[in-house]
Formats: sequence, structure tokens, C-alpha cells
Amino acid sequence: YFMFIAPVFFIFVAAGLWMLPKKAMAVGALVIILVWGYGIRNYYANKEFHFMGNVDPWRQIGTFLKENVGKNETLYCLGLGIVPLRYYYNDPILNLGDPKLVEKLQNLDKSSVKRLWIIFTYQEEYDNWLKICGILDGRGYKVILEEKWGEDPDYKLKRNFFKKNFLPYRIVVQLYERKLGGLHGN
Repeated sequence: YFMFIAPVFFIFVAAGLWMLPKKAMAVGALVIILVWGYGIRNYYANKEFHFMGNVDPWRQIGTFLKENVGKNETLYCLGLGIVPLRYYYNDPILNLGDPKLVEKLQNLDKSSVKRLWIIFTYQEEYDNWLKICGILDGRGYKVILEEKWGEDPDYKLKRNFFKKNFLPYRIVVQLYERKLGGLHGN
């Protein structure tokens, strides 16, 4: 749509600048050029500021899980990666995208789950992910394998700009293990 509206938009911007005094016109034109130049620089440097600037590597993640997830291991997905993960990791998955994942994991010490996988796929779930890591640590689980995909070099800038936590990676897959007969009577 912008391609059709752009000529009229730029005519109005130019007419508005033309009506200003010469100094204000120069300052206005400079501001427009600087803002536009910053966007063009980000585009050609492949540093789009929005979070999903690049495609997430779901095929690689699915292949990694097929090669590493054992028969009696439980897989939990926290975030929006449910649909592509089901496509590329087409083995049966329990608890994928469960909205009550935090509650379910709080009761985990009553079960006999020795190894489980946590897949973090969505920045909006960062605080829940931190809770889950704390819950599992309190239940005697330790991370024995961790893989990360989609490094975000601007995560600190985003953290400051949006005033919320961001991870340096878009997708984190962790394998937790606990010895049965250890902590909490299991």
C-alpha cells in the first residue's frame, strides 16, 4: 500500500517543508534524511530492530531433538514455537505449549521424571522461563545439555529500550536430569 501512497505522501512532506523558512526547511530535511538513513543502514546491515528480523531455524532444532531426545524423556515447549516444532519434530510430544507449565513443573517432584527438555521460544515468556529454571533447580534437576539458536546482538539495546528482559538468543533448548532416589524423596 505504501508504494501507491508514497508519491502523494512525499509531495505533502515536500510542500510542508517548502512553506517553512529556509533554516527550518534545512533542519527538517536533515532530520528526515537522518531518520531515513538510519533505517536504510539497519536494513543493509541486517539489523532490523524488531525481534523476528530473521527466520528461526526450526528445521535444525527438529533435527537436533530427533537425534537427542530419548524414549522416556518429556518435552516441554514454552512459547510460540509449538506449530513449527510439531512440523519439524513430528514424533509424539507431550505437554507441548501447555499453558499451565509452571504449575505442572511445581508438582514435578511427585512424579518419576528423570530427564526432561525445556524449549524456550518466546521473549514474552522470559519471566516464566526464569521461574521454571528455579523450580527445576529446587527439585534437584541440573542442566546437562544446552543448545542456543538465533543470537541477537542487540538484546541489551532492546532490554533498555523496551524496559523488559531479553535473552541473547531467540531459542534455548535445555536438557535437565535428576537422579531418582535423590532429592525430595524420589
